[in-house]
Amino acid sequence: MVSPLSIIFMVVSLLLIALAVTIAREFGVWYAQLYILLLAVMAVIYIGRSRRFFDRSEVD
Repeated sequence: MVSPLSIIFMVVSLLLIALAVTIAREFGVWYAQLYILLLAVMAVIYIGRSRRFFDRSEVD
């Protein structure tokens, strides 16, 4: 069974993608690229700080 947290994550991801498309249509592709880059940086920071995905004890 799919956990509720992953369903929420998928819905939020789709909303963020829809927002990126809206930004691209309204303000231009350049602003949408900045927005997507910012989202990617935030995702990397979040995953890096999460202990479920990154455990320092397993790193050599």
